[in-house]
Amino acid sequence: LKERNFLFCCLIIRGLYAVLYASTYLLPLLMQQLMGYDATTSGFVLSPAGLFTMVEVPFVGFMLTRGYDPRKMVFGGLLLMASSLWWMASMSLDAAEWNFIVPRIVQVLGMGLITVPVSTMIFRFIPKTESSQAAGLYALVRNEGGSLGIAAVSTLLQRRAQMFQQTLGQHVTASNGLVQQVVGQAVAGPGNAADNHYFALAEIYAAMQRQAMMLSYMEQFKILCGVLVCMLPLVFFLKRPPVEKHIALDAH
Repeated sequence: LKERNFLFCCLIIRGLYAVLYASTYLLPLLMQQLMGYDATTSGFVLSPAGLFTMVEVPFVGFMLTRGYDPRKMVFGGLLLMASSLWWMASMSLDAAEWNFIVPRIVQVLGMGLITVPVSTMIFRFIPKTESSQAAGLYALVRNEGGSLGIAAVSTLLQRRAQMFQQTLGQHVTASNGLVQQVVGQAVAGPGNAADNHYFALAEIYAAMQRQAMMLSYMEQFKILCGVLVCMLPLVFFLKRPPVEKHIALDAH
């Protein structure tokens, strides 16, 4: 960790995988919990992003062999991932499938711009005698980041949902005009007035719970976006690896 590139690449990778795993945990949970998707459908919604990664990674490798600065790729990838998470934070309960597919594609495109250049820079200045130990530490940091990301958002998601529910509940009172209107229409409907009154209150409470949970999801995406923005300055501490010269056919 005394080597500067290895240290800051480990910090970037730790935060990157924390954000990636956390968002991968949140998206299908959001679709199944609030949107009514089943597990298969939510998987199909997230799967197109993998096709774009398959196309992008070879292109990124080609750009690196042509001498492109990997630090610029890492910076651009962090911006792409941050923008995708901010995009996810603007969704509502009326979001369609494309509102999940497109931001996820942007996110994995940013991920592809980061992982390959970081793998190029992280071991470039490490002595070969220490490469195996460095690889083990790199894998540990990456896996630890993913575990911390999932643990953090799963805890914050429930706690913030309770806080939002308490905040929204302060406005759902018997003196609220909209509450009176909904309850009045239900009581005036067919059936037993007391039962209709109870069911109307239950529907209001269920709607409030869904809105509180959605607000909590949106806040988690904003937090993950903020983590990536805070990681942007770390790129400026990275050293650019020397460009390896290759014999090109077009040089003749």
